[in-house]
Amino acid sequence: MMDKISAALICGIIGLVLINAAIIYNTWIVEKTPDSPAQETLIFNDDTSVTNNSASNLWLRVKVAETEGYEEAEVISRYIDGDFWIDGHDGWYYYNEPIGFARSTKPFAEEIRYAPEHAKGNGGNGCFQLNVEAVDQEWLFTVPADGKEAFELFRRANEDPELIAL
Repeated sequence: MMDKISAALICGIIGLVLINAAIIYNTWIVEKTPDSPAQETLIFNDDTSVTNNSASNLWLRVKVAETEGYEEAEVISRYIDGDFWIDGHDGWYYYNEPIGFARSTKPFAEEIRYAPEHAKGNGGNGCFQLNVEAVDQEWLFTVPADGKEAFELFRRANEDPELIAL
């Protein structure tokens, strides 16, 4: 009777070892081809929020600087297309409300993804610059509904000086 139990335990142990070997082989050793093109991810460890240090209420917009090799970068953030940052579909992301003195926005980006073949500079390491622009709310001739409209009003005021609020 002891021989049958020992044989069953040995078979069970061998079975577990084989299952673990198959799992290890499939997850760590076999290189799987991805369904979509591979992307590298730059994860921000620093805060990418913007702080207003002026005495005015400012409308803000941010974009990833056009750095050689990163023209097709994808910004990942839980605050975009929500209540905070809005994708303007013009390369800029607009903050949805003016920021008062000593106040900060929600973080702009948590990750920026790019195709690894586009990483030409910096030895293949991801490196991005963020461009930030601001419009003083007092410069506008009417109250905008959102950040994109604020920058459109500012553009129009620059084209027609009679629209500038003094």
